[in-house]
Amino acid sequence: MKWYKDPVYIEMCDCPEIQGLWKPAIGDYIAGEWFIDDKDTMGLCYKGIVTELNPEGHSDCVSTGGSIFWAIKSHIWLPRQDQLQAIVEDILWKGIITPAGRWASGTISSFNRNIFEGENACYYSRFKPMEQLWISFVMKEKFNQVWTVEGWQ
Repeated sequence: MKWYKDPVYIEMCDCPEIQGLWKPAIGDYIAGEWFIDDKDTMGLCYKGIVTELNPEGHSDCVSTGGSIFWAIKSHIWLPRQDQLQAIVEDILWKGIITPAGRWASGTISSFNRNIFEGENACYYSRFKPMEQLWISFVMKEKFNQVWTVEGWQ
């Protein structure tokens, strides 16, 4: 299953902490209420990739192509890995002195220390898609929240 169609990832993104960081841009992935599996059941699902912002006078809307416009406030931003990494960039770079090779060094030292080696390794081991892993890292490091069966706590 594609990361942007993963119902758990969509649910993980549907929180004020992540949505409050969204600055809509072309190329963003969005989800929202829609018919699931062509049935009469409504639920959260992937809607598309943003191709246009505020199309033809529709303020606070995005388009995923054609003549379909979606209200930003009624949709869920599904951040990509690079967007999640940018959110915690300040945490990843702590203690890194040289700007050359910063990304690899910062990611390896902070990410490995927190994800694979530390006291949180058991918590992080349950997230299989990388997007789930990164969003759980963002929420724990930036907002001190962990994912449970009931959502973010």
